[in-house]
Amino acid sequence: MSAFNKCAAQTNLNLEKITINEKDIVVTGDTSSRANTIKLFDVVKNEGFRIPNDRSDTNGNRDVFSMSLAIEPK
Repeated sequence: MSAFNKCAAQTNLNLEKITINEKDIVVTGDTSSRANTIKLFDVVKNEGFRIPNDRSDTNGNRDVFSMSLAIEPK
């Protein structure tokens, strides 16, 4: 997904898992800070996805997140 590639370096993004099923796409991973997780979410939204559900938490020096994705009609 190009949205993740666009900000991977600047957010120090690590993707742990992408799950695709008939209802949604769930992405889990971490970034180097909460501010970078917010940047990631903004890039994903600007690429045409809606994030109906998300969670984030701090684990050590990383900001861990999980987000559900839905495609916004253009």
